[in-house]
Amino acid sequence: MAQVYSLFMCSYGILPADGRVFLRGSELLTSDGLSTAKNWIEKLHNVGGGVFVLDDAHYLTQNELGIQIIDYILAQMESYENYGKIVFVFAGHKKTVELHPGLATKIPCVLQLEDYTDRELHQMLRKEIDMRYKDQMQVEGGMGGIYMRILIRRLGRGRGSDGFGNAREVEKAFTRIRERQGDRLNRERRDGGNPGDFYFTKEDLIGPDPSQAFRQSTAWKKLNGMIGLSSVKESVLSMIGMIETNYKRELQEKSPMEISLNRVFLGSPGTGKTTVAKYYGQILVELGLLSNGEGQFISSQVVRTTYKTLRSVNRLSCKHLWKLMIYLSRYQEPGRLCRQLLRTNRKQDQSNFGRSSRQGTDYRRSLHALSSW
Repeated sequence: MAQVYSLFMCSYGILPADGRVFLRGSELLTSDGLSTAKNWIEKLHNVGGGVFVLDDAHYLTQNELGIQIIDYILAQMESYENYGKIVFVFAGHKKTVELHPGLATKIPCVLQLEDYTDRELHQMLRKEIDMRYKDQMQVEGGMGGIYMRILIRRLGRGRGSDGFGNAREVEKAFTRIRERQGDRLNRERRDGGNPGDFYFTKEDLIGPDPSQAFRQSTAWKKLNGMIGLSSVKESVLSMIGMIETNYKRELQEKSPMEISLNRVFLGSPGTGKTTVAKYYGQILVELGLLSNGEGQFISSQVVRTTYKTLRSVNRLSCKHLWKLMIYLSRYQEPGRLCRQLLRTNRKQDQSNFGRSSRQGTDYRRSLHALSSW
C-alpha cells in the first residue's frame, strides 16, 4: 500500500519531481543506517523532490540506533528545504506509532489497515489457486466446501495477534498445501497409482487425520519403545486424544478446544529428557501441528561455542548481537543467553554504533555462519 501511494503521488504530478526511495527498517539496522537515510534524502532533494518510503518502521523503535534514525527523518520532514518537495511515508506494525510518539504528533494522518476477515482470506486463497493452475485445479469438497472452510478458520484464529501475517498466512498455507500434495503424489505413484495432478484432497488441505498419522509416527514408535517414561507416554497419548477430538469437532464445524503444545521435560542426567524432547517435537511435525512443518534442536553449548567463534573471528560488537538475539529468540535458552550478552556488552559497545565500515562486513559474515545451523 505504501508503494502504491508513493506511485500515485509521483504519477499525478503532485510533487515537483518523481524521485522515489524505498528503504526497510531492518536493512537500516544492519548497515550504517543513519548515513544511508541522509544520503537518500539528499539525493531526493537534489533531483527536485519525490517520495521517501520507510517500510518495517517498527524495527527502528526497538533500540537507540533505530530511534536516532527515525528522529533524523522526522527532523528532515519538517525542514523548510524539503517542505513541499519530499513526502515521507512510514509503514509498520500497529504499535509503531505507540512505540515512537513523534510519529503520531508530527504525522496526523495515520491509516490503520485492519486484519483480513475469513471471507477475504478465502477469496485470496481461491485467487492464488486459480492463478497458479489457470482454473484447472479441483478441490475435494469444492472451493467453498467444508475442508476449505476449516483451513480458513485455522488461519483466522491467529487474527489479532502480533505475529498474524494476513496475506502472508495465506501464502504459507498455500505452500503447505502444495507440499502435502507433492508428497502424496510421489507416494501414490511409487505404489503404482496414477493420481491426477490437478486435485487437492482433504489431507492436502487440512493435513492428515491425527489418529492415522499418530499410528504411523516413527517418533512415537521410538518413544513408546523406550524403557520406563510412563508419565511421558501417558501425557503424549492424552494430548493426541485431545487433538483427535478437535479434528472431529472441526469436521462438524464446531470450535476446537484450546490445547497447549508447549512442554517442559525435567529429570536427572541420563533419564532421557533430551531424547524425549526431540521425539516429542518430531511427533508434532509428523502430525502437521507446527505452522512451518519444521522442528529443530539447539543446545546452549552450541550457542556458546558459536558466539565465542564469531566474537573472536569477526569481533562482533553489541550492535550486531541485536540481530543474533532476534534470530535465536525462538529458542528459549539461546534467546536468554543472547539477552544476557547484550546486557553485559551494551555499555562498552554502544559508543561504537555505526562508526566502522568493517562492522557491516563482520555482521554479514556472522549471519552467513548462523544460516548454516
